[in-house]
Amino acid sequence: MRKMSKYGKGLFIVGVGAVIGFGAIAHNQEATAGLVIDEDCLPGVDCLDVWDPVLCPNGQVYSNFCYAAKACQKGCVWLGGDIW
Repeated sequence: MRKMSKYGKGLFIVGVGAVIGFGAIAHNQEATAGLVIDEDCLPGVDCLDVWDPVLCPNGQVYSNFCYAAKACQKGCVWLGGDIW
């Protein structure tokens, strides 16, 4: 009887975790349902500070493709810079 009690508690905890997890997923989908994302324009993304320069059509050199995408630049060319 005692083993069944532990088993029941374990199932209860797993069930509660599943409900919380699915609730969080559903809430996130509702929040972003009307959001249109341009994959080439990522203004809210956090980029790593890695020097891998690219030259974009606006004439500006960005430290990497992520920063260029953050500035909504398309058609950038990798300059092949050394990290050292």
